[in-house]
Amino acid sequence: MIKKLILLFAVTCPLSIFNLNAQITYGLQVQNFGRNGGGGGQIDSITAITNSNAQLLEYMPQGAGFFFEYQLKSRFPLTIRSELNYRGGRPSGLQLFVFNNVTGRISQSSYSEVRQSYNFEVPIDLNYAVFKKGLRLLNNSVEFEAGLFAGISFQFQSKADDVAYQKQPSNSSGVVDVNSAISNSTRTTNYFYNYGLRLRLWNFILIYRIDQLINNSAVNNLAIWGNNYPFKVTYEYQSISLGYRINFNRK
Repeated sequence: MIKKLILLFAVTCPLSIFNLNAQITYGLQVQNFGRNGGGGGQIDSITAITNSNAQLLEYMPQGAGFFFEYQLKSRFPLTIRSELNYRGGRPSGLQLFVFNNVTGRISQSSYSEVRQSYNFEVPIDLNYAVFKKGLRLLNNSVEFEAGLFAGISFQFQSKADDVAYQKQPSNSSGVVDVNSAISNSTRTTNYFYNYGLRLRLWNFILIYRIDQLINNSAVNNLAIWGNNYPFKVTYEYQSISLGYRINFNRK
């Protein structure tokens, strides 16, 4: 999986050889993430859905990453931007509400977490600068730029070694079985389309991005009791990133 990440991110770097006069920038950034969505599935008499607020448990909200920008030399103010972001720490992931339709008793319910021990994200975007102006700030001349971007994102994640859910004494064996099956439904790769806003003041870059799922579901179908039950969960991410760039100009 790590090899896939390195290969995918490396695909954008050779762009620097296409134009010897291009402006290339690299930098580091910190990020804050959130997500929401909904979905679930019917497994015989057991129902698994996102919790009552139609929310999915957030990943570790903070992340860190590296970005690469390649400013195209053309009549249009276009920039290709790629990132490699990492979220880790305490395991977290998908949270579902599981209950038995036959009894309908709230005591038959439990939360199930499809846990990930780490998550890598690789967005690749095309940015168009819609506004650029020189400013005076603290007696220094700085440049302010605002732009819009769109692209695709790849998400790579691992399942944590441990599986945790709030098992209650009154849980039926069916609820317990479904919880165990949910823990094996993690997809290691998901695909998103994204769009957002890019603001730059001097060498500081602020990114607001929305990622929406492209593939049909963020998890696999549930394999349980010798059957394969449809299990569909969709969600979107929102993220805010603050980074600092370093310029590399080739002449």
